[in-house]
Amino acid sequence: MTIRKRCQHVLSSSQSPTSLVPTQLWRLLKAGFTPQRTQLRELLLGGAAIPAPLVAKMTSLGLTPKVSYGLSEMASQVCTGIPTAPGVVGRPLPGREVRIVEGEIQVRGETLFSGYLNHGEVDPALNGEGLVCYPRQGALHFGRRAGGGRAAR
Repeated sequence: MTIRKRCQHVLSSSQSPTSLVPTQLWRLLKAGFTPQRTQLRELLLGGAAIPAPLVAKMTSLGLTPKVSYGLSEMASQVCTGIPTAPGVVGRPLPGREVRIVEGEIQVRGETLFSGYLNHGEVDPALNGEGLVCYPRQGALHFGRRAGGGRAAR
């Protein structure tokens, strides 16, 4: 089975939600995907900036995607919301705490990882308050990330 047919099969038999990166959705749309031919009722987009034309296209097809912001260290999804402007990632999900302090995104919650494996030992990488901290590149507004990515460590 080709990748295209496999994706179409998954989306046509899938209930909700489904999570994709924007490139995957563009490719599916190019291959003829429409949400009306599926059981898909919730679509999460993340892993990259969400292009406004992609949101507009999906909305015109009857399915407004939600933006999803996540981190591997938090077992993926941290925030979700309706894409209202570039860089807006929504509000934290229940059981997750996100704050921005001096240009760092700091997170903790029920899904926080145990730590990084470093020379055979687990380093929890937590600050004094039990949060994992990420220096960010890009503008930060009201607890939402606008552009940029994780700064080099």
